[in-house]
Amino acid sequence: KDWLDIPMIVSPADMANPNIDEKSMMTYLSFFPKAMCNQGAPLGQNKQLNAGAVRVYGPALEDDVVSDTQTNFFIDATKAGNGEIGVGFSGPAQPKVNVVAKEGKPHDLQFLGTKPGDYDVTITFNGKEIPHSPVRVHVIPQPADASKVKIQGLHPTCKIGAVNNFMVIANQAGGSGFLEVGVCGPTQPCNQIFVEHTGNFQFDTKFVVVEKGTFLVSIKWHGEHVPGSPFDVKGQ
Repeated sequence: KDWLDIPMIVSPADMANPNIDEKSMMTYLSFFPKAMCNQGAPLGQNKQLNAGAVRVYGPALEDDVVSDTQTNFFIDATKAGNGEIGVGFSGPAQPKVNVVAKEGKPHDLQFLGTKPGDYDVTITFNGKEIPHSPVRVHVIPQPADASKVKIQGLHPTCKIGAVNNFMVIANQAGGSGFLEVGVCGPTQPCNQIFVEHTGNFQFDTKFVVVEKGTFLVSIKWHGEHVPGSPFDVKGQ
């Protein structure tokens, strides 16, 4: 009566009675085909919610993802009812995420992992975790690019018998950290080379030479010479 403006001339109890007057029933039912819902009628609000009907799929879940590269996957709740989707993350860093909601269509979750590693994505529907959650996004390092390595503090001359040092800055050069450093003198290699990873793909490099002359300092990142390598350094 409130939403269809149909008078209740037959009660629910009467409708369940097998001895109900047929003419009364036919009269009551005749109102429905032409009835129109009033504004504000709670249509669809009683639809059962089903977290088990939510599907998750897309490129980010099917292939490795390069760090600092945007990818995406879809959360399809179109058959699950009118519930709220929740998303949580755990991994090596906080990813950059944007969820694009599309009414009547799967949600588009845009994902960018800032550090390599495994990111677990927990997905809930109306507060209940969906099947197969959490799903995993595997982020790999960017391809190595030796041209982006920077060398700081390597001077054209070095002191004989003393510790000489320079920094290799490779935090923008991609790859997994394969650094090669060699120092070769006029008649023999240098006595000692120490390379310490100080964090964030930065390497403190120390070496000691014991003879005068020109030394070649070779620096490679993932098998490729960095800009300027090999460097000429004179021991004195």
